[in-house]
Amino acid sequence: MSDPPSDALDAVIAASGIAYPNEIPYTHITAALVVWNEERRIGPLLDYLRPFFATLGVVVQESSDNTERVVREFADIIVQDQHRGYGDASFGPKLLPHVRTPWTFKVDADEWPNEDLLRSLSCATWYAEHNRLDGIWVSFHSAVDGIEYTEQHGHLRLFKTRVGWPSSLHSRPMIENTAFWQTGYIRHDRSLDELEQDYLRYQQIAQGNTSWMEHNAMMMRSACMGTAAIKGWEYVKSHAWWPEVLAVAFSGEDPS
Repeated sequence: MSDPPSDALDAVIAASGIAYPNEIPYTHITAALVVWNEERRIGPLLDYLRPFFATLGVVVQESSDNTERVVREFADIIVQDQHRGYGDASFGPKLLPHVRTPWTFKVDADEWPNEDLLRSLSCATWYAEHNRLDGIWVSFHSAVDGIEYTEQHGHLRLFKTRVGWPSSLHSRPMIENTAFWQTGYIRHDRSLDELEQDYLRYQQIAQGNTSWMEHNAMMMRSACMGTAAIKGWEYVKSHAWWPEVLAVAFSGEDPS
């Protein structure tokens, strides 16, 4: 992965003639996501994305709420799938075969791309194509229980549709010709309760895969410790999942 210079946006505008903010809706990029029991969040997210993308593609994993009804109000591509416990199981195999644009922008239901990022995506794809890149990483600003992550981090979110997306847990296309786009970011805000329940579910799915299990345990452990540093261990331990997280992430040893 390479890092474009900090003034990459200005350089792309000058070289490509693409105006910023970019012309929308994008017809060469599909916004794509997988949802499950997201009735509360999915409507505002899709409504926000709608002006930016000519095509919105959504896989609805079988849900017990009104997620599918809400999705049908906004999405152009709608794929139904069984509940699989995590999104990547459906994203590559079920959704991408229906995407006809050369580029795909991947977003999750609990994420919120900011406007600086969304209004620069044509510049990002021009930069990628000009430099023979298949993918673009974007910055993430994340918080758990309102406690902001201090470390810089990002994820591959804009990629050439033809490269596909693996169906395994915690996956991404294993491509090296990528770059880190430095205009805008995606917000990812979760409660501690939501994070721990998600990773306990992932841990069940990951049985037998040591690296996945270690990653899940690390995520549970770091979230607990970061939250406890601000809100105290009694708050962390007050959740119903604590005995299970204690066993999985802390080997049963009380971290307090």
